Amino acid sequence: MIEERATVTEVDGVYVWIETASGGSCGSCSSNGSCGAGMLGRALGPGRPRRLRLRNTLGAVVGDRVDVGIGEADLLRAALLLYSLPLLTLFIGAGLGQIWFGADLAVAATGALGLGLGLLLARSLARFGGGAWNQPRLLRRAGQSRLPVEPLAANRRLV
Repeated sequence: MIEERATVTEVDGVYVWIETASGGSCGSCSSNGSCGAGMLGRALGPGRPRRLRLRNTLGAVVGDRVDVGIGEADLLRAALLLYSLPLLTLFIGAGLGQIWFGADLAVAATGALGLGLGLLLARSLARFGGGAWNQPRLLRRAGQSRLPVEPLAANRRLV
């Protein structure tokens, strides 16, 4: 689970708006000087805080500090969808342009068309089912233990 700390800024019915600080993950490891993500973050400078709307599963109120997270498998699935699918459709489009037309300009145009279609398809698939599989979720209030503590009586069986 990839986690980040956020602050609840607004409560809207069963949803909360949270705000996270930007750039919290890069710059803290030993390969900071040679990492592309770290260099890009330094070049772009400090960004705006990110604001997300999530289902309020914790009963959080404005001002609460919460931990939000997304599973590694969900993040990998989203990355594969958003990067691989458009790249695949670009190659398919360029290949079909080569077969059908053979001219370089036509290959570039059909490749660009394939890329555009792949981006639209990835966007549609990411929103399929409400996008619940790729959404972060509230994990706990800041300061709570990582595992919920259950009363001992709930764990005992009556024999």
